Amino acid sequence: MSVHEWNVKDDVMKPMKRIGAACALLLAVSACTNTTTAGGREADRRVMIANETGQTMARFYGSRATTQSWEEDIFDGDVLVNGEKILIDFDDGSDDCIFDLKAEMRDKEEMVKLGIDVCRVSAVTFQ
Repeated sequence: MSVHEWNVKDDVMKPMKRIGAACALLLAVSACTNTTTAGGREADRRVMIANETGQTMARFYGSRATTQSWEEDIFDGDVLVNGEKILIDFDDGSDDCIFDLKAEMRDKEEMVKLGIDVCRVSAVTFQ
């Protein structure tokens, strides 16, 4: 697929051709991106996690709500200091969209958010 540059100031194209070209480009671009659909098929599961707790997050877990385990620490030794954000992709190969999230601070305090729909939510803030 090739993308053509379209200059708004181009007076050569008639108004209807401009609209048609813009619609065609919009359809072509939307066909190439992930969409959020019911049931999670091809859904974008990337969520921006913001730390506004006043503390440093030492560990972070995100597990399907149907799972009984928090599984592994997503930070894997890194930390998320207060005021920082991180983009996490929760796509685990399943069609599940509902995840439970847990942030563990350096002082071992935990903050849990249950039932987050990662197919529909693009940002979660821990405060």
